[in-house]
Amino acid sequence: MLNKNWIMILNKKADNDVPSSIRITREGRVFIDAQEYDDNDPKYRNFSISVEKDSDINMGEDTRRLLELQKDSKPGERKIAKDIADQNKKEQTIVKF
Repeated sequence: MLNKNWIMILNKKADNDVPSSIRITREGRVFIDAQEYDDNDPKYRNFSISVEKDSDINMGEDTRRLLELQKDSKPGERKIAKDIADQNKKEQTIVKF
């Protein structure tokens, strides 16, 4: 079974004011003491949690692309390794070999 946890924080000390565990899944869901975090729950009135959901996970494609570019490049030459543009942002990575 694939582990869906992204971050797991455990409290080793017993304290009523501090949760014993905080778990964040890869989908961005937050669990405090095995219960899903809810902003409207008065139990969590002192907590402010914001998780950004990001789908850009590097699985080695960028490294593979850099190695392919390196084969055809001369020393000192600049090439675009990554070029992503959408309506909200533009990201471009230029590499000098």
